[in-house]
Amino acid sequence: MKLNRHIGFVLIAVAILVFSCEKESTPTFALLTETPLYVSGESARLVGRLITNEQIQVEDHGFWVATEEGFSDPIVVSLGTRNGPGRFVGEIRSLEPDRLYFAKAYTEAGGNLSFGNVIQLNSLNPGIFSFSPEYALPGQSIEILGLNLGSDTRVFFDETEASIQEIVYESLLKVIIPPIQNNPSPKIRIISNGRELVFENPFEYIVGKMRFIGFPEKFRLANSISFKVNEKIYVGSGQQSEFVINPDYWEFDPETDLWKSLMFNISPHISGFGVGGYFGGGSATIPANNQFIPNNAFYKLEGSSLIRKADVPFPSRNSIAFQSRGKIYVLGGSVFGHENALYEYNPATDSWKTEFNFPFTIQNNLPHYVYKDKFYFITERKELYELDPETGERNIIGTFPGDNVNGLGTASVSGNRAIIGFYKQTIEIWELDLIQNRWKRKINFPGVFLGNNLGFFSQNGLFYLLRSTNQPLAQNGNGSMEFWEFDPDAF
Repeated sequence: MKLNRHIGFVLIAVAILVFSCEKESTPTFALLTETPLYVSGESARLVGRLITNEQIQVEDHGFWVATEEGFSDPIVVSLGTRNGPGRFVGEIRSLEPDRLYFAKAYTEAGGNLSFGNVIQLNSLNPGIFSFSPEYALPGQSIEILGLNLGSDTRVFFDETEASIQEIVYESLLKVIIPPIQNNPSPKIRIISNGRELVFENPFEYIVGKMRFIGFPEKFRLANSISFKVNEKIYVGSGQQSEFVINPDYWEFDPETDLWKSLMFNISPHISGFGVGGYFGGGSATIPANNQFIPNNAFYKLEGSSLIRKADVPFPSRNSIAFQSRGKIYVLGGSVFGHENALYEYNPATDSWKTEFNFPFTIQNNLPHYVYKDKFYFITERKELYELDPETGERNIIGTFPGDNVNGLGTASVSGNRAIIGFYKQTIEIWELDLIQNRWKRKINFPGVFLGNNLGFFSQNGLFYLLRSTNQPLAQNGNGSMEFWEFDPDAF
């Protein structure tokens, strides 16, 4: 409104001058400095207006810009000669961020300078908003959104400088991700116009390394049980084929990379459960014609000996087993009437009891883990559920960001992070920071992506994955079995 009023007064003044001085040959005009079209940290687009109702020609026109109102040492933005009145725009690209500047339009005619009104403008500070993607490989491109990012902008991943492909309108940086140095989670730093800006969340390089170890048998193991105890991994029972029961058990020692056969001489636990040295349940035979014969035997492995414990008082098949606060819990399964039940085993009393029914059915084909005595699992809808088995309190606390269309994923915890993924027909592996609830993409799984997970365990920061594949001779002539060691931090 002030500017419009100002223009109105000038027009009236010009009109009065024109009508009162019709016989004068020297053109009469007014010069305005208007509001800038754009101001950033290093540039501004200035606007002037030459007002007259006569033909006019000036030898030069443009703007003076200075850091003090007296214009003792101005920056001159010259636009050259001009014929006739109208609006003109000039750009200055040498501003310093966060400073007060003064600007005024000028014309030069016959060696005489004329000036418009003086305006003030504040150059802006550079800023940053986000970067995408949050995880990627060296050599890939990343985009950084910000504002007032000048031509002198530099980008660093910790101390390693990245190559800037393009700066778009001082607000978008297109950057090539530099090679990884010592830190797979560097902070992104932007230096622009003498200011350093740092993103709070680090960038994540996609890292991790899979090492193939192998399995002592070539047949395709299915519906087996597995657990870890005393820093060793145990796998056994299940089926060797559609019609052949597997009577064997094996022990794997991560310290030596060696498998050892075990002879337990017990009835089969096909599709049974195991956790922390305890195992049992499942079927005593290969189910046929929907005939399910439960095996209610329940054991604890102590050293090399099996100790028979109180029988499982319910039919269990494809159930989830987990430990919390020193107790064993068995949840859900595929037996009608027990698909959502939660049972508790107390080792101190060698007794079972029914806890409560879960609000929906659940089986062991969902990735699940325990962290700080709470049970977590990822549903088919990618919801990350948290359950306190002691109180029954449950919450949805997150969403899995990966592909789980074909199901049959797995999960395991080491320290304050969980590794989740290995879904059927996908190669994605994800890490979840259990403190910040933040996801990180890891390297792609190099094995057979049609496999079924039989066990996934952590030991000393490493993870061990046993899979049976749908493709014979899948890896190194090892038949239909794959056993891998995964180091999530290696690169």
